[in-house]
This record gives sequence, structure tokens and C-alpha cells, in this order.
Amino acid sequence: MKEVEVIKAKNTLSSRSFRQTLERLRVAAYCRVSTDSEDQKNSYNSQMQHYTEYINSKAEWTLAGIYADEA
Repeated sequence: MKEVEVIKAKNTLSSRSFRQTLERLRVAAYCRVSTDSEDQKNSYNSQMQHYTEYINSKAEWTLAGIYADEA
């Protein structure tokens, strides 16, 4: 019978080391409004601002673009 060699697991990488080894993930957002009301126009601008800031705040993400439908 052959011997089995057990290889012990190494410690996991820290999240910082892990991020440095990966390519950045390209992320896009989709924003839309369904009516032409003033509240919806403000919502549209708020959505675009929110997703742009959110995606840019993630070190492992890069903003690929904002896709949008505006009424």
C-alpha cells in the first residue's frame, strides 16, 4: 500500500495581500427613472452620484460606466 502525504494548509492571505494579487473588477451601474416628475429627476441624479461614489470607494473595483434610462 502506498503512503499518503498530507500537506497542511498554509495561513490564508490577508485581504490586502489578496487584493494586490487580483486584477481590479470592472463594475458598471444601471440607473433609471420611470416618470418625468421633478422628484424622479432628482432621484436619477442621486442614483448616478451614489453609484459613482460607491464604486469608486472600493479599492478592488474600477468604474466601467454608468448605464442609464432617463424618462
